[in-house]
Amino acid sequence: MATLRRPSTSRRKLALIIGNNNYFRPESKLRHCINDANDLSEVLSNVRFHVTTKLDLTGSQMIATINSFSKTINDGDLVLFYFSGHGYQIKGTNYLMPIDDGQIETEDDVEDFAVPVERTIKRLAEKTSSYVTICILDCCRLYWPKRSPKPKAVTEGKGLHTMKSPAGTFIQFACDADQTASDGLDDDRNGLFTKHLLKHIANPNEDIVQIFQGIAADVFEESNRTQRPLSINALYRRGHVYLNETPLNNLGRGLLSRNLEISTKWKQHGTTIAGGYGNGTQTNQLYCPHGIGIQTGEQKIYIADLGNHRIVEWKCGANNGQVVAGGNGKGNRADQLNRPTDVIVDRITDTLIICDYGNRRVVRCSRRNRLNQQTIISNINCCGLTVDFFGDLYVSDADNHEVRRWRQGETYGTVVAGGNGKGDHLNQLNFPTFIFVDQEVSVYVSDRNNNRIMKWKKDAKEGTVVAGGHGQGNSLAQLSHPEGVIVDQFGSIYIADCYNHRIVRWLRGATEGTVVVGEKGRGKQNNQFSCPTGVAIDREGRLYVVDCSNDRVQKFDVDTT
Repeated sequence: MATLRRPSTSRRKLALIIGNNNYFRPESKLRHCINDANDLSEVLSNVRFHVTTKLDLTGSQMIATINSFSKTINDGDLVLFYFSGHGYQIKGTNYLMPIDDGQIETEDDVEDFAVPVERTIKRLAEKTSSYVTICILDCCRLYWPKRSPKPKAVTEGKGLHTMKSPAGTFIQFACDADQTASDGLDDDRNGLFTKHLLKHIANPNEDIVQIFQGIAADVFEESNRTQRPLSINALYRRGHVYLNETPLNNLGRGLLSRNLEISTKWKQHGTTIAGGYGNGTQTNQLYCPHGIGIQTGEQKIYIADLGNHRIVEWKCGANNGQVVAGGNGKGNRADQLNRPTDVIVDRITDTLIICDYGNRRVVRCSRRNRLNQQTIISNINCCGLTVDFFGDLYVSDADNHEVRRWRQGETYGTVVAGGNGKGDHLNQLNFPTFIFVDQEVSVYVSDRNNNRIMKWKKDAKEGTVVAGGHGQGNSLAQLSHPEGVIVDQFGSIYIADCYNHRIVRWLRGATEGTVVVGEKGRGKQNNQFSCPTGVAIDREGRLYVVDCSNDRVQKFDVDTT
């Protein structure tokens, strides 16, 4: 058993989150700010921020909290400050409003009792001058001092004034300067801006500028083009700034599509983008392909071409693939594979990580030199593998009916699902194949011979059935030898229902699924499958299916009609 080693980053990530709901003046009270703060704290904690969360603070408490937090910052830290509540501007200066606003009777009182935004940002930024401070202000709601006249309409509210940003900072307003923001509907859990912030903020390996562009686009659309979030970018530096940088990126299953909605539909006729010329060994052919990885940035897919004992790279629009691992016949040499079932990409080291099923090993292979291959895990009947957002590697073991997690430097790994022998109890699995890990580090397992999908929460002793589990069959409540599995940001599960020759989606908490593609039964037409195994969705929402017995990969575009 080899030891898993890979690069890691040591930069600390610190966050101070403040949410103020319960203002002293009845007309100032808010509904969503505490939920906003708590939910953001959870999301950032899940991507390894050290989070300090404070709720309903007075002015003196806010100042003390900010001062105390600033003392924990070391130069080089990534610092994020978030405030949800009321804000106000006077004489070109922005202020954060504490909950003890009964003493704020006039605009002059704002200067005495509220917390200046510019001073707060400067205090935090000067502590980490060599890196980045991010300030997110969801506090442009309608507000007025006690003795000031109430604005006649939301559009007359003052919001926050545009401001100079110190070098090395990125400031995000919930709306445009001198405008007010929606606090969301009464039945909503979060305000409009933070609702979309939570959706995007943990996007893996996405630069913060792109993240906030996506947030702004969603807010602008949902507000009927009335609320326009403003970004002030003073990041005078080369390179990207990631809030969730993942050393390993499971591009085939690390699913956070910007175009995906809970009701998304796909066109029923797919396009063959790899193979489709019968089984064979030529570069335009596949033979029983199994797993798939997608590299959206380079517009490439990687296919575990099981019957040809190779991994094939296929570029967008290409008629032929390129062998990037194996391809030297069936065998166990360092330049050979034996029925590979799955593949993911390690972007940091520019390598592939491969389930070499027939050789009972997991191997790492350079994308640039397919002869450079190293066994990183041995003596494991591996069927599927994935990584979480922290770069930890997960591998299913069909012989031992378990899933193990390997962290950097570990030799034997830790059982995170199954491991209690073959069976159909909630603490057991029966021939686990493909796996997926979500942002909460819950593990989803295709429990193939039990015809179900299991979800194991972090540190759980047993799993829960989240799809299937009613015996083998073709009803919408059943699965038949499920294989590929992915989960979107809404908790919807997409399954390659292999022996039913279809792709099904199970919404969170559903008792049956719906067929998203493959309603016409087994066949060779472009709206049919024969034993689909791998499934993936790219960042634009396109659906990819490995159509195993048809020796091809199909792509399905989002149906926008």
